[in-house]
Amino acid sequence: LGGNSKTLMLACASPAAFNYEETLNTLRYADRARQIQNKAVVNRDAVSEQIHKLKMSIKRLQIELVMEHFNVTGLTFSDVMENPEYKAYIDEKMEEKVDV
Repeated sequence: LGGNSKTLMLACASPAAFNYEETLNTLRYADRARQIQNKAVVNRDAVSEQIHKLKMSIKRLQIELVMEHFNVTGLTFSDVMENPEYKAYIDEKMEEKVDV
């Protein structure tokens, strides 16, 4: 019932009188299990988080450098990252820059 997952519990109850105690215990257990609440978190450690931030900084700086080199105006880093056409254009220009 713990961790970063969803859990399904199926409680079987019987209408027969001789299963009364077992059914009652099953329903009590199911009710206790239903009341358990977990807080899901992203499984990411500090090192991988820092690596991710550094990679994004490198990408942002590369885009700014290419935009400055080719006199691309009116675009921001967010514009480039959100629009596939802008991103493809900048990636193409970065490849041209590397080939030279």
